[in-house]
Amino acid sequence: MTRHSASSNPSSVAVTVALLVMARAGVAVAEEQKAVAQEQTVEQRADALFYEARALVVRGQYAEACPMFERARDLRPGIGTLLNLGDCYERLGRFASASSVFEQAVALAREADDPRVEIALSRVQLLAPKVRHLTVSVESDPGRMVISINGTPLGAEHWGRAQARDRGKYAVEASAPGMQSWRTELTIGDVDQSVRVPSLKPIGTAAVHGATPTRDPAVTATADEPQASPVHPAHRIDEPSTASPGSSFGKTSVLVLGGVGVVGAAVGAVFGLRALASHDTVAEHCVQGPNRDECPEGGDYDELSEQSVADGNVATTAFVISGVALAGAATLWILDDGPQGSSTPAIAVSVQPGWATLRANVVGRW
Repeated sequence: MTRHSASSNPSSVAVTVALLVMARAGVAVAEEQKAVAQEQTVEQRADALFYEARALVVRGQYAEACPMFERARDLRPGIGTLLNLGDCYERLGRFASASSVFEQAVALAREADDPRVEIALSRVQLLAPKVRHLTVSVESDPGRMVISINGTPLGAEHWGRAQARDRGKYAVEASAPGMQSWRTELTIGDVDQSVRVPSLKPIGTAAVHGATPTRDPAVTATADEPQASPVHPAHRIDEPSTASPGSSFGKTSVLVLGGVGVVGAAVGAVFGLRALASHDTVAEHCVQGPNRDECPEGGDYDELSEQSVADGNVATTAFVISGVALAGAATLWILDDGPQGSSTPAIAVSVQPGWATLRANVVGRW
């Protein structure tokens, strides 16, 4: 009797090969889908960071907003993100960093033929008089000398050349094998600074002297502190009530005020959502300038911005009316249904309007 092994069967071999090909194809498709999902996740994270940073800017919290813009840029270096990051740096007094970021935006906009290149160019030009520079020159190089500024190496190609720097304190250090290290500190304020690294001395000889950097001792290295947005005080409505339980207000007044409150909340929600949608559209395409938002030509961004403000005002007014009406309804309900013989109630209603939001506090005794 003749035996046939499975490996010698042509049909079995074909099936095995087909299964292997299908498995490889499935793995490739899965990897591609995973890559697409990861890319979408990165974009979503970048967008979330961008809009969160924009919200902080609106509240004047620039120190917290800049790091979020930086993270959004690292995930996806878009033109809008760079423009907003540069603006954030400028508001913190980091003019050199702001100028560098705007220059990156210029390059990216030119490559993409984006009209926002004009916005970026204008910001670079406006910052030019504010940017300060530091020049580090070397008297002699004993070989393999390393110069660093605040711990970051300064390449030999930058020795003797002015480098844009933010205002602040800097430590300049120099070292070389077999030589004594050298260090000095300086502050960049309202004027450019320069420092000359002296010839390093071999280890075991007298220390290096005479290395005094040019500095401006009258200027401190403080950046402009972010100015917080003004906080509007809560509108207090003190309504001491003299109504006794079972007064003539009745349930009808409660229902009317409650209806007004519900309608006001609905109107406020509709106009609030419209205002947020217009605001987000402007925020995505425009960048805040020193005096007003700067937007690309060809879009109705000014109209959208004005519409956003108008809708926001309507929403705030509607929410205020809603809050007062609901608070009044609650007060009347309490007074009408309070226990017999209770002491005279004292009610204080505090209403705090905000951007498409409202907070009402009812405090009292009864």
